[in-house]
Amino acid sequence: MVWSVEKDLLIRKLWAEGLSASQIAAEVGGVSRNAIIGRVHRLGLSGRASSKKDAREMRLEQEVIELLSEAKFKILGTNSFRRMMGDFVAEHTLLGRERRYAIEVVTRADDARIKVYADQVRNYAAQSKQPFAEFDEFWVVTDEFAAGAGKGRQVNNRRVRALDLRELKAVLAELHSPSVRKSPSKESARTKIGKAVKTNGSEINLAIAGLLLQIEDKLAGLKNERPNSEEAIASRNARISEYERMHSELENIRQMIALFKNGEVKEAKVVQSVTKFADGVRAWWNMNHAFICTRTFELGLFASSVGICSMAGAGGKVAAIVSAALVGGKSVTGALKGITKKFLAE
Repeated sequence: MVWSVEKDLLIRKLWAEGLSASQIAAEVGGVSRNAIIGRVHRLGLSGRASSKKDAREMRLEQEVIELLSEAKFKILGTNSFRRMMGDFVAEHTLLGRERRYAIEVVTRADDARIKVYADQVRNYAAQSKQPFAEFDEFWVVTDEFAAGAGKGRQVNNRRVRALDLRELKAVLAELHSPSVRKSPSKESARTKIGKAVKTNGSEINLAIAGLLLQIEDKLAGLKNERPNSEEAIASRNARISEYERMHSELENIRQMIALFKNGEVKEAKVVQSVTKFADGVRAWWNMNHAFICTRTFELGLFASSVGICSMAGAGGKVAAIVSAALVGGKSVTGALKGITKKFLAE
């Protein structure tokens, strides 16, 4: 029996509505009651809604699954894996790499609840085989955040993201899914960064996606290292902290660009996210420029970060110097070694 995405979505919908396996088999057609029971188990739908709140949550889960499916995500049940957090798992291929998302759907969320999920993810990853690779991110999706909630953005866990339905649609819109894309904002950008984002949004997102993959691979390697001295441990931890910061800020830029293009945030929010990242890159260079110039990964990371800042209208003098050096036939290393701390700080 071949189970199509359409049939799986129908089974999820009918199961959430409380139909029996026999009734679902009749609706789907051409399958037995036992086949439906087996499929329900593999999709991770064993639990029945026992209250109105549970039924609402199941309907919300169905809506989220439909949005993800329309955006070309492959929907899997948690029972497909040895053990997995979340209500279900979604897979998506980005730049030739398969990324896996554990999705938890809740009707209402606040900072305390999201922090609990973040702690659970942290403990789960720590107790799993290293380097951790069961899922790339854990998404908490809700249709309502508690009043005053910061939406868990400060959970200090790069794997966890909290989204309401509006934000989920904005993220999926960046994957060029026509069914979830809203009409772009027609408001004219006023700042240099706003204008650059309007013009180069797709290129910026592509560059960010590639850089995020590099950072994630590097983080996995660093976390798998076992330094044998306090100095080496401190050095490794400092690098992990810096790369996690960059990862978080790049993700925020990507999200702000999507929301800005859909007219859902003001231009100032985009400017703030790009400026924060550019300032962080500048500070990183000022503190570690000698080290960066001796390491291939760090050198590439810095150059790529400068490139993203430049496309987003925040490249400044360093972008101009690197570009001029490359046009003149010099190496990136040679160009960067000529940039002093004082110059970058100006």
